[in-house]
Amino acid sequence: MNVMKRLLGIALAIAFSTTVASAANLNVTLRTPDVPGVPGTSTLTGVLPGAIVDYEVVGELTDALNQGLALWSCDIAFSGGPLLPGQPGPGMGDFVRDFGITNPAGYGGTTTVAGREGELVQPGGGMNTILNFSENAQFPIGVVTEFIAQPGSPEVLMTGSLTAPDAEGTYLLTASNCFGNVIKDGETGDPFWATEPFGVGTVTNLSITVVNPLANLNFLALAATEYPCDATLSRNGNNILRFEFSIPVTAPLPSEIEINELLGPGMYGPDISALFTITVEGGNVLKITEVGNVFANETWYAIRNVGSWVEAANFEVDYAVVFGDADGLGGTAFGDLAAIFNVLQTGPPPNNLPDSSRFDIDGLGGVAFADLSVAFNFINSTPGPKPTPAGCTP
Repeated sequence: MNVMKRLLGIALAIAFSTTVASAANLNVTLRTPDVPGVPGTSTLTGVLPGAIVDYEVVGELTDALNQGLALWSCDIAFSGGPLLPGQPGPGMGDFVRDFGITNPAGYGGTTTVAGREGELVQPGGGMNTILNFSENAQFPIGVVTEFIAQPGSPEVLMTGSLTAPDAEGTYLLTASNCFGNVIKDGETGDPFWATEPFGVGTVTNLSITVVNPLANLNFLALAATEYPCDATLSRNGNNILRFEFSIPVTAPLPSEIEINELLGPGMYGPDISALFTITVEGGNVLKITEVGNVFANETWYAIRNVGSWVEAANFEVDYAVVFGDADGLGGTAFGDLAAIFNVLQTGPPPNNLPDSSRFDIDGLGGVAFADLSVAFNFINSTPGPKPTPAGCTP
């Protein structure tokens, strides 16, 4: 108990050795570390549930009318869950216990304060500006390093890591209750290093957005009205489907995405995905292309991930193939022939996506009399009742 009282007394002496206010403020930034090719950021998006996120607390003084940081502390909390104690930044060795002065729980802060469990309360520390010797007290006993966190030379004060929550949402890693001091300008360390408090400048918190890879599955906006789940596919070959994900994905291999005929309650036909080309456009749009004539007319099919494609949650999207259903009304009739005739050779198909046009019945690109001929051959085609159970997940 006497040792703890002595520690607290030293900390108070360091923090309040003068009542003269410094002109300097300390700007505090919580961010991710720089890694090769990816600069650190205070706005992190696309984080997967349960991912480990490294962070750092960075300090920078607003003016050089002092000789650098002498002591600092900020409380750190995460709205997404509890934190483990942090670690000193690479240049903060003189601030840690046995060299400097810290919270009795250590430089990384205590996580057991009643009502604030899981927060880092008073992490940080200070240097031996009073020039104590081990003969007088066990610590602080270290040397003083000048010009820490000067303008233009931000200092990593503390590092740590956290676990992203399972639930989607945006969470904040925050700093509050910051205090500390700087070495006064002109000090030489004889007989000690006089200090003065800094003010708190800007505090930039770290925002972390957690997403499920498939929680926001949508159809590509330009094709949404053509191919929602349970829509009909009008081509007798070379059908193209697009799915937009909320984060970047890499193309699955054939068989990682299954394409099956719907046969009945809980029953699917063989996987025919090997007869399709699967690619990614723009980083997050999955493009599935029928190679030639694979789909059968008046037949229901499911596009599925049943766990093989580990980048995405399981899903099922169902379609009815109805050759010639140009107007998307669910069957092939003379109205479809009129719709095709109205856009014959008029330029790019709707939506400016040449390979997405419902009127390109033969799938050969463009709208021509050949498409009218194919549609005419399938007049009165209908999808028939959809086999149960219904898909369309999520």
